[in-house]
Amino acid sequence: MTGERLGNIGQTQPESETQPQWKLDLLSTPSISIRRGVARGFDAAYEDTSTLVLTSLGRHFIDIRFALGDNPTGGDSYWAFAGTSEVTFPSAGRKGERRGNGFRGGGEIVEIPCMAHCVWKHEIDSKRRNDADEGDVYLLGNGQCIEVGVSASGPTGGLQMYKEYWEAVEMDEDASCVVARTEQRTGREKGVGMVIKLGRYCQAIFRRQSVSAEAEGRAGEVHVERWYRSEEGGVWTKDWRSSTGNDEGEDVLMPSKWVCQDGRKMGDVIELLGRKWEVVECT
Repeated sequence: MTGERLGNIGQTQPESETQPQWKLDLLSTPSISIRRGVARGFDAAYEDTSTLVLTSLGRHFIDIRFALGDNPTGGDSYWAFAGTSEVTFPSAGRKGERRGNGFRGGGEIVEIPCMAHCVWKHEIDSKRRNDADEGDVYLLGNGQCIEVGVSASGPTGGLQMYKEYWEAVEMDEDASCVVARTEQRTGREKGVGMVIKLGRYCQAIFRRQSVSAEAEGRAGEVHVERWYRSEEGGVWTKDWRSSTGNDEGEDVLMPSKWVCQDGRKMGDVIELLGRKWEVVECT
């Protein structure tokens, strides 16, 4: 399960002056989102991670959830994944017909305003084989949003309802966004990775997967990084919870510092450990 700010998720759809503002807001990207809480079943909401989601204009996203405590990339709370997202606006059907987000009320189909259905396609996942998850997202009066869905949970893996609360991070209007990707086989190993720099945040994820792990649907070896740029001086600093350690020297496994450099443009390429990373989005 995952989510982003209502107003910042989804696949591009034609904007129109006839669309209500909440729909136009929903399609607005790029975006930076922080999770403020999660509730499973009918329990109260809590937060056991430091979760940040970066979403580009082209709907590439990286979602990294560091576990709180001394083992940020261990335990059940830690999760990292990346891919692309899309959104649809379920519409009420004709009278007497039930579909989308409508429900019967007094013989009529009633639409639920400020609601969208979102799908996140996991091209890289630290926990499981590539898949997709989805949920219904509702705008709240305080500007946050709530994502509601069903996911496997607990030791038995049984399905359970969840609710996640998300808040947007304000960005400068001229905040730049750069996305770099790699997908390459070297010998009997496949490497897939993505880096997104958005405003003063940067996140990176890379999965190294053997042929056997890929065939069996195992995640393989996954590494993540999170970076911040200081408001004064513009210095990029790596989050200590990154799985690649605290070294802030040259890029070794993922080109985070290279992506964060000024002047990046579409088609730029860098090679690390025999793998080529290419800038596929630059706004």
